[in-house]
Amino acid sequence: MAYCFDYRSRGTLDVHFDMEAFRNECAEVRALSPLPDFFQGEKIDPAIAPKRIIQTSKHKSWTCFNSPAGVMMVCQAFKDIVDQLEPDVHQFFPVEAVKKDGSPAVDSQFYFLNVRQRFEAILFDQSTLKWKTVQSGGRTLTLPYHSGGHQRIYTLSKPEVAGRHMWLSSYLVPSRIFFSDELTEAVRATKLDSVLRWHPAPEVDEPWIPEDNLKAEMLERYRVLGPLGGIWPKPAD
Repeated sequence: MAYCFDYRSRGTLDVHFDMEAFRNECAEVRALSPLPDFFQGEKIDPAIAPKRIIQTSKHKSWTCFNSPAGVMMVCQAFKDIVDQLEPDVHQFFPVEAVKKDGSPAVDSQFYFLNVRQRFEAILFDQSTLKWKTVQSGGRTLTLPYHSGGHQRIYTLSKPEVAGRHMWLSSYLVPSRIFFSDELTEAVRATKLDSVLRWHPAPEVDEPWIPEDNLKAEMLERYRVLGPLGGIWPKPAD
């Protein structure tokens, strides 16, 4: 059994940041990303990775997970767990966290997390996902979404997961991160997950076959761009 989590607001626990300054901090890596947004599995040059964030609220401590502008920021304890289970796979960029006056915001180290494994393993016909076609920026996009009223379930192909501990889906937003059972248990045992919402992702012994899981327009995209995806429709040369 694996799990998918998403970050949820917890009111008074939420740390507030200077988002305009942070978006400027992220501008260079976003401009150079081959995908529509960055931190989606592609390797990032540490020289251009975001390094600084400004806290605007009065919190004296942070929860382990924060998500300014959709970028996952994690604590040292979580990095230590991942480094034990899956060393030298993911990227953790040290954060200089300061208050508006430039003084340190917290007395512990945080990191911007870049999950470096991105592939498809969701068996859509056995999950609670539906496909929806939308118009965005002059493009037609077909994306998976959850209908309301039931527990979200992501059924996974066990052969595709193949012992990995943390990964992204090719067709879900980057804030949906999958954890193996071992990683989930370690995070829960250390009580780091106060702002995470967990969704079960049972693993079954079936292969992931594109023709069985993707709608026609997504299948075309998959065949052209591969499992990592990219900008679609593909720009003209």
